[in-house]
Amino acid sequence: MTNEELAELISSGHTEYCAELWENTKRLLFSKAVRFYYTNQALCIRSGVELDDIKQVCYFAMLNAVGAYQPEKGFAFTTYINYHFQNAARGLLGIKNKKQDILSSCGSLD
Repeated sequence: MTNEELAELISSGHTEYCAELWENTKRLLFSKAVRFYYTNQALCIRSGVELDDIKQVCYFAMLNAVGAYQPEKGFAFTTYINYHFQNAARGLLGIKNKKQDILSSCGSLD
């Protein structure tokens, strides 16, 4: 089965397919974890985050991607995994993606 089919089955309640989806996506996620760690190595060391910590977050990122997957949009499941992996890995380091409103940071409207 494809990753997309497995994600649909899992989201419809067939959790027994989680292990199969994990086996299909584990290599992709671990390669992303290694790349993320070495790209942000100084920050990881300062934060006390090791490569194994990032690899452990990969499974939860996959589960979050399953929950968010919308096949009708036509995107591959790995697109959802990438987004959720980035959020999870950044969360480990305390990096938050927040949108700043220009007016909220100004002292006056003049």
